[in-house]
Amino acid sequence: MAPLNKAISTYHCIQGLYWRDASGELLAIEGSNSKSLPEAWTKLKDIVCSTEGSWAQLQLPSGKNIRTLQITTDIPALLHIRSSFPPSYQQDALNTQVSEIEHDNGLFLGILTSRPKSVKVDGFDVWAERFILLKTEFLPYAHISMSTTPWASKHREICGTIADIFERRLKNVSKDDQWHVCGKEAFLNRVYGYVDKNVPIQLALPAFPCKSPNPNKVGGIMPDLAEHIAMDALHDFVKEVNTVYEPGATMWVINDGHVFSDCIGVDDEMIDTYDACMAAIYQERYPKNVGPVPAIKFKGLKNIFAADSDGFQDLQKLLLKSHQMPHPVKTRLTGEAELCRKLMLGIGGPDRVHIRQLIEKQEPDALGQYRGQTRFMLEDLADISSVKSLSGKQKKKTAALVAEEMMSRNQAYSNLTELLLPNYVRLSIHAHNNAGPKFAIRLFPANMVRAIDCLETRLEPNPVYEYQLPTPWHNCMIKVEGDEFMYLAKAQVARKALESPDFDGSWVDGPHGSYFSLKRKSTSTVGATAPPKLRSSTFERLLWFGQLRF
Repeated sequence: MAPLNKAISTYHCIQGLYWRDASGELLAIEGSNSKSLPEAWTKLKDIVCSTEGSWAQLQLPSGKNIRTLQITTDIPALLHIRSSFPPSYQQDALNTQVSEIEHDNGLFLGILTSRPKSVKVDGFDVWAERFILLKTEFLPYAHISMSTTPWASKHREICGTIADIFERRLKNVSKDDQWHVCGKEAFLNRVYGYVDKNVPIQLALPAFPCKSPNPNKVGGIMPDLAEHIAMDALHDFVKEVNTVYEPGATMWVINDGHVFSDCIGVDDEMIDTYDACMAAIYQERYPKNVGPVPAIKFKGLKNIFAADSDGFQDLQKLLLKSHQMPHPVKTRLTGEAELCRKLMLGIGGPDRVHIRQLIEKQEPDALGQYRGQTRFMLEDLADISSVKSLSGKQKKKTAALVAEEMMSRNQAYSNLTELLLPNYVRLSIHAHNNAGPKFAIRLFPANMVRAIDCLETRLEPNPVYEYQLPTPWHNCMIKVEGDEFMYLAKAQVARKALESPDFDGSWVDGPHGSYFSLKRKSTSTVGATAPPKLRSSTFERLLWFGQLRF
């Protein structure tokens, strides 16, 4: 677990999610703390199978029954979870309990938690555990098998082909890439679970929050050509997977805008508008499915918590002051989005005091994230009205506060996704090393789009983007008449070119999204000729970069 990912929230107190049969045989486990669960299960098995009369029962309106049992037996293998707590709790004794739901197939889905005895369990903690148990999409899928049976061999072959498609179409190569060391095997394991059951593969990509509020970066506030191209890249990947795997696949684009909107100066309603626009664009662009299931589907924080369901607002009273969060930048909030943020942080938020201590102690990982995010936010917030009026020192302080808060929320959202979508193939626009469980992707085809900082040097190698490609929502697309490639850049790059004597053009609305259309002025005016085309192999080598994001 990452150094900053420590707390006593529900996520950090979960030993693991598991499936078992009626005899107590452990069928599958998930969770960042679950490695020692098989060892602990040798004792837990007898307890859960021999204490039928000791379980507390809760009958739900749906007819489902949650049963809970306190574990009083000393099980040393469970003590490792204390490393997930902040240092002040790492010597505490533990209160351990198991909760289960029996499913129609006779199998039991369970959650094992251990909390410090010094921490009183409140109503929200109880709700959070039940929410995870009821809403997780965890299923007892198999790991890749080395069986020599004909079907196992065929399944491995299909998984390998899908991994090759992923590597060719989407995977980003990172600086310390571990794909061929261990990551590919982790990817194959996730895919194999679906192939073994002959069901559609599910992939999850947190992305597409909203356009940056900084007009120097973007051409507008709604999705443009950059988002269209990125969406096509995702769609084309799934389309090719469907050619080799009949049940198909679905790429879940998980909008993370409400996670951060109040930190970046974007109103909650704008997140909803952008998200709805993305879904509408996709539906218009791809009205028919290319496989048995939709290639791309959309969900966000409000969908995860079913913000329109009965009783959702009643959760407010379960949230204590400890679940409040700072709002360093003034924005218009909606009640639903704000409550969802509180629920997310309550379930999986890291300890803010611990994060601050790591930064002050200059722990390399935390300090690197903090400084990088502070620099980024100082630029991104430059045009926000409540920030523009501040002094230079106050702007830096605000950017630092936002950076620290975004570190906390990013980790909380990752933790929540891990609990609810553990079987999914988890993709990311971060520059992960591809060891798993997350795999870094690039959203722009290398033979179509190049990221640049300036038009004059657009054909020269840019080491800044060797492993780091900007996102569509922080940039825009530029087309230069006569050039072979399109360019991903900040809007100010195009505007600067238009102010120069070298280019004419404007921001235009195209059938596939808006972009800057530029044309070089006559050679007699600028003394230039059309740029030479780079050899494909050279260009692909230059463009084999990925994404680094919060």
